[in-house]
Amino acid sequence: MKYRPLTADDYDIWRSIRLEALLGHPDSYLTTYDDELTRPRSQSVNWLASGKLMAAFDGDELCAVMSVGPEGPATMAHRGWVHAVYCRPNWRGVASRRLIDYAVSKARAKGLLQLELYVGSTNARAIGFYERFGIRMCGRIPCTVRIEGQFQDDLHYWLPLDHDPDTRGRAAGAPRLCALHNPGDTPCLFFLIPDQLNLKLGLSPC
Repeated sequence: MKYRPLTADDYDIWRSIRLEALLGHPDSYLTTYDDELTRPRSQSVNWLASGKLMAAFDGDELCAVMSVGPEGPATMAHRGWVHAVYCRPNWRGVASRRLIDYAVSKARAKGLLQLELYVGSTNARAIGFYERFGIRMCGRIPCTVRIEGQFQDDLHYWLPLDHDPDTRGRAAGAPRLCALHNPGDTPCLFFLIPDQLNLKLGLSPC
């Protein structure tokens, strides 16, 4: 397997895998198949030229893609967003896992401190994959999208890339985001709480 950023020269092979993903898994993406069909080529070429799209190749065959890029404003430049993730069925498991490893190394090299992503609450396969990798859920957004008249929640996941995310740049005693878990160990309530009270209650920091 080979891993590298895609470029504008990869437009044709990228568009093929992109349309495959949107057609086969319409509930996993905000962009629809029809949206992509009508998107101007220049927009996609600019995205490819940005260096944000990472890819896994088996020989000359493109088998997995993932976009990783920083937020625009300087105040959020430490955050990287993961989206447009897709792995072709024959390579799921190996290629997708190694592609995340590759993307994480690139994100660290760019000085990013955390990666974040959204995943549909009904997408059990993707949720299981991200959680096995150590990516944590930190929030839920109700009714994020509506597909064929049905609303779907999005789950917000994050992966800290620095060694000590709980104390990074926080003033002593500053509140942190904590989660109250139900018996199935699924976070059901998120809130900010001072460290001193958190220690007494035994809550789970996110």
